[in-house]
Amino acid sequence: MVAVSRSLLWQCAVSCSLLVALGLMITGIRVDPGSATPLLMTVLPMALIAPFRPWAAKLAPVRLLDTLECVALLSLLVAVGAVASYLVALTTTGWVDDRLISIDRAMGFDWRAAYGFVAARPMLRWVAKLAYLSIFTSPTLVLIVLAWTGRAPRARAFIAAHTLALVVTLVIFWWFPARSALLATVGSDSGYMPTTGIGHVAVIEALRAGKLTSIDLAHLFGLITFPSFHAASALLVIWAVYPLRFLRIPIIALNLGMLLATPVEGTHYLIDVIGGLGVAVLAIASLYLLPAMMRARLEAPAHLQPA
Repeated sequence: MVAVSRSLLWQCAVSCSLLVALGLMITGIRVDPGSATPLLMTVLPMALIAPFRPWAAKLAPVRLLDTLECVALLSLLVAVGAVASYLVALTTTGWVDDRLISIDRAMGFDWRAAYGFVAARPMLRWVAKLAYLSIFTSPTLVLIVLAWTGRAPRARAFIAAHTLALVVTLVIFWWFPARSALLATVGSDSGYMPTTGIGHVAVIEALRAGKLTSIDLAHLFGLITFPSFHAASALLVIWAVYPLRFLRIPIIALNLGMLLATPVEGTHYLIDVIGGLGVAVLAIASLYLLPAMMRARLEAPAHLQPA
């Protein structure tokens, strides 16, 4: 597996932040300063310490510094990715729900039936909602435990894979904006409103019309239907947690539950979930394939190496 350095992650975080900031300037959209305060309080201390890490290590335990730094990096990159999804949504046109529905039907998946099954069972709805919302806790929990138990290299690899998956998801999203399986198959007057709801459609339409000019980081909407980042995150967390024997079973169970809950609670098509899993596989595979490709290039005969 490729060794992801601290400096590389910080360079990536800064580059992504600057790129998104440029996008905000061009589009005239702003991030509400008050909503950014918690993020700044998490990120700024570690960003200021990062250049002086050798001296900081003399004053605080390395594992503590690794833990705080990893949490800061993941928090920043996730927030930047969320804001980037608004900028991508602004440039999209139309909806591709008909195409996604046809793919689901070809696979024999009946979203309306799945929705009805969950909607008719209050206890199942409660469990599914908790599992679906675990995306806000389990990645950070696994990251903290990895760094605190001396597995900072794997924690950084997880951040790298998570970021790559997010970038790929954003690129694909531009080609596949969708209203959601709920609106396309059941409608807005459904008896049970899943966790995700339908507010993202109004946000995308407001962005396209130039009516939404401020982003509140405390009240972000998930705008991406295909591919599902919930599905991608679930597989990434399962991969990351595997070395932690004491945490492996509960976290895997929780994220498998999130995967099962994603079609209904996330109002996702089944193909969205499959696409998200594919994105995660690509991100994880890149961590292993990149060093293998570099080794193959170095070991190739001189006459086969590029001039």
